[in-house]
Amino acid sequence: MTYETFLSIVEKTQKVKIQDAISIVEELYHQANSAQDAIEEYGRIYDLFDLLLQQPSFIGDYDDYHNFAVVCAKEDDFDVACRFLDKGLERYPYCIDLLADYLNYGMQCDRNDICKGIFEKLKLKKNDWNWRAYRFAIDYLINLTSIDCRERDKEILDLIKDFQNKLPDNEDAYLIHAEYLSKKHVNKE
Repeated sequence: MTYETFLSIVEKTQKVKIQDAISIVEELYHQANSAQDAIEEYGRIYDLFDLLLQQPSFIGDYDDYHNFAVVCAKEDDFDVACRFLDKGLERYPYCIDLLADYLNYGMQCDRNDICKGIFEKLKLKKNDWNWRAYRFAIDYLINLTSIDCRERDKEILDLIKDFQNKLPDNEDAYLIHAEYLSKKHVNKE
């Protein structure tokens, strides 16, 4: 499907099939990244984002919202990723992956106040956490304050321990522990 066809469908139906939007956005990013002068391509991308976010209806599940946000984040469009995650969280307010994604991308585009609320909401579903929730929650806490904060240190180490206990075969649980201890050691010097 072409960009123009997709725009026409969205404008006529006021519905966004998220999987189609992902394909179009990926192609537009590809064109922008390979263009000598990408101004026109990025204009099309941001015009499309504006149009998509104005639509009243989205067709897709929480994985589709996650995948769309990942496409944007891979291009460092963290604000757009969060804006789209806002739409997903309207429909799936306690989706672990969407909440975790928001923490990750929100930290990278100065949405700290919103991330605080997202983290609190994520904590309500702690029994359902997956690797993404643990990893991004720990990263969020590490980024909140200096490593030397004892209260934060305990909270971070407790989350790391929970991560290792709940998902013992996930190497990221041990990797983040090593990364944290390394950062903590560097900050003490």
